Amino acid sequence: MTRYSLTLTLTAGLLVFGVNTRAQNREKPAAQPVANQSADGPFAAFQQFSATLNGGLGRDTNRKIYRSGKLMRFDFPDHYRVSDLDTRSSWLVYPKSCSKVPMLDPGVFPFSRKFRVEQSSTIEGKETKETVDGHTCKIEDVVLVAEGPIPTTFKMKLYRAEDLIGFPLRIDVGNPMNHAEFTINYSNVSLEPPDAQLFKLPAKCPEWSLGGAKSGKGSRL
Repeated sequence: MTRYSLTLTLTAGLLVFGVNTRAQNREKPAAQPVANQSADGPFAAFQQFSATLNGGLGRDTNRKIYRSGKLMRFDFPDHYRVSDLDTRSSWLVYPKSCSKVPMLDPGVFPFSRKFRVEQSSTIEGKETKETVDGHTCKIEDVVLVAEGPIPTTFKMKLYRAEDLIGFPLRIDVGNPMNHAEFTINYSNVSLEPPDAQLFKLPAKCPEWSLGGAKSGKGSRL
């Protein structure tokens, strides 16, 4: 696969939704209380997990994903990708080669952003419940404002699993500024720390920008 086609793959979600954000910006564990909203929004509490992703910005299908702190891994049939949420860069690792690109895989959203909760149905006492993937979930309608030079507002409906400390098994996302909408689904969620070997990277990887030269700053998701 050429660097050009890889760039198209990584930016597919941006073309649908994220470009306007630049302009705006095994067994189930015992039931536990849903995690509280942190200062960085409803996703910051989940620093370690693994799951199967469907939908989202990249329109993924049964994509296995892992998170360990600032690193997220995405498995593909012929390679895997590791995105660094701090440096906003990604490594594309094939059996005999690798490349580093100055952008994030679309699957990092919404864990790549810091959000301020502007409005929540839980605060207003209007929460409801629904079963998703065998888990009883509290449903929250939230309005979130993402950090950035020009803040971006998102409306989301979160289906937060009560036995997974509030992990959002389904997220219906809307951007009221450009009317873009999509749904993110997670299944087979484990909150155990993933194996550190999953995030192992080759010692050397050529670094490319979107034009093929040495990279600068990463894209924003």
